[in-house]
Amino acid sequence: MKSRNQQFIYGLLALSLAFATVLKADLVSDYRFDDSSQVSGTGATRIVDDGPALTHGDLRWNGAFYDIHFPIPGAASFPASGAGLPNDFLGGNHGTALDMPYSGVNNSSHVAFGPINTHDFERLDFTICGWFSKAGTVGQGIIYDNAVQDFGGQLIYVNGSGELAFEIKGGAGGGVVEPGDNIGIVSDNAVNDGLWHSFVARVSSETATLYIDGALQSQSATYGINTKARPTGSKGTRMAVEFGGQIDTLRIFSHALSLAEINAFSPFAHAGDANFDGMVNLSDLQILGDNWQSTTADWSTANFTGDDTVNLADLQILGDNWGFGAGPDVAFDAALEQLDVVIPEPASLMLLGITMTLVLRRRG
Repeated sequence: MKSRNQQFIYGLLALSLAFATVLKADLVSDYRFDDSSQVSGTGATRIVDDGPALTHGDLRWNGAFYDIHFPIPGAASFPASGAGLPNDFLGGNHGTALDMPYSGVNNSSHVAFGPINTHDFERLDFTICGWFSKAGTVGQGIIYDNAVQDFGGQLIYVNGSGELAFEIKGGAGGGVVEPGDNIGIVSDNAVNDGLWHSFVARVSSETATLYIDGALQSQSATYGINTKARPTGSKGTRMAVEFGGQIDTLRIFSHALSLAEINAFSPFAHAGDANFDGMVNLSDLQILGDNWQSTTADWSTANFTGDDTVNLADLQILGDNWGFGAGPDVAFDAALEQLDVVIPEPASLMLLGITMTLVLRRRG
């Protein structure tokens, strides 16, 4: 039996969910490659940017505009995404991915955005993250590219050894050559095994790091005096350049993602899902309450930030993701010691907090 103090803590935690807020990383662009995120234009398929930047890109195959309504056998396509991943990947709704085979001609097939400067971060913090699946080394393996050696820009690609590489070039861009200060890091292991992987390419305080499937890789690189994440005006930005595999959910932030936000891109759990059941609900709230203020960095104890303590920051993450993957009903039994009450999933966090507080008062 829980003490009245413990009951009060549970009620307070639940009620706090209604007011828990977190600072959102500034999303610049969001390319989902789903049916709702790709439209057919005049003889061309356009990849829609669902982020605020609205930098839509035209799909090209062998240099020509390509339309999904008139597919070319063996060319780019949009198959179901996330095969082989747990059901909680992208909320259990995998949608579709961009499958960009190698056409046999380098730099020919890709998504072209033109000479834009939307993703110009100079020497500021930013993050590029996404999902990919690639087998072998056929193709150029380029996920994202607006870089020119000694000019500036960012480049993410699967290299000839199968590792994921993240590079930022030196130079001011705009045709001004400033040699040197081209930096780059690679993943610890090969990722061209045909499985889906998440990546987070991150710059924080002029230091580049790389995460694969939520794990920090060992290499890092610090900017030189001329290193700049500035696209060159003549080249513009391109995605999926002769990739030779599939890409999905490519997102760009003008912010260095936190550890909790990076964990949300992991293939194993969604942020706030402490018990790995694909839902963020009362069971996860109970785990957090049972471990409140404990000094552990274990995800399964609801330490979503990976710091030293289960605290308000973890509660905020749980609250922000409340209801993820939840079914129509939530049993209070597990969370409230076999209390024989089953109610619908609350439509809002405020209703959840009020409901739990009323139930606990009734118990008392």
